[in-house]
Amino acid sequence: MPFGETTSYIPASGRGSAGVWRYRCKNGAIVGADVSHHSLTYSNRPGIFMLANDVTDRINAEAEARRSNEMLEAVIDNIPQRVFWKDRDLRYLGCNNAFARDAGLAYNEQVIGKTDFELPWSAFADVVRADDEEVILTTIPKMHYERDIVMSKQLHTIVTSKLPLLDAWNAQRTQVAERYTAALDGVGDLRLPPRPAGSTPVWHLYVVRTADPEALRGFLAQDGVSTGRHYPEPAHLSGAFGRLGGGRGSFPVAEALADELVSLPIYPGISEEQIEIVTDSVRRFFAGG
Repeated sequence: MPFGETTSYIPASGRGSAGVWRYRCKNGAIVGADVSHHSLTYSNRPGIFMLANDVTDRINAEAEARRSNEMLEAVIDNIPQRVFWKDRDLRYLGCNNAFARDAGLAYNEQVIGKTDFELPWSAFADVVRADDEEVILTTIPKMHYERDIVMSKQLHTIVTSKLPLLDAWNAQRTQVAERYTAALDGVGDLRLPPRPAGSTPVWHLYVVRTADPEALRGFLAQDGVSTGRHYPEPAHLSGAFGRLGGGRGSFPVAEALADELVSLPIYPGISEEQIEIVTDSVRRFFAGG
């Protein structure tokens, strides 16, 4: 029987959600189920079809992620080192307890939206911000460098490390994707990844389609280029979903994608020379080696 309580209005037509319920099984295990209801007509009589999906693993994963995040926050807040992060306009987005104390703040959240000009080291704000801008523009971390700063009429020598956040890395991925697209457009039977109008992909992967992906991968491997398959087996043909009875041919688009996809190397820090090696190797493959 479920414990806790969830209520939902069931419409006369269409579908609705009853939320996530927790059930205790006969063996004592707790199972989470995402329950939805769908109206239908059976033998000319209205009815309701209930569907429950087991989301126990998802709930457990979310809970573990929350615990990990809380642990990380606790560590950051209690270490003696000062930790902070800013946006691209050099306004503070957050900090830890030690940094907040130095800044004369009652609690961490007070730093949000402030600039260095509003904090006790305002006389040195231009120097501090110049370091920030260097890291943002170059996307290269600035590690273990010293700065002398006067706060409350006392000279403080600080050792600082600054690292770029994901925006810079995503910008690098976008540049690599644009290089691949320009260099490989019209090469062989390659079908390059589309970019829908108005979208801003972060290019976690750069996936192309070709009739013989394994042959292409083997050729690239000879040139020292690592590739991937994301993913070679469509979900409905995997062991996890085999019990549903969806054999080959059930989802032809998914099957065609799985049969043809190859992921080219893309990551922050890949060099111009490495990009050229990848594109040159692909072109040589389709030119017959």
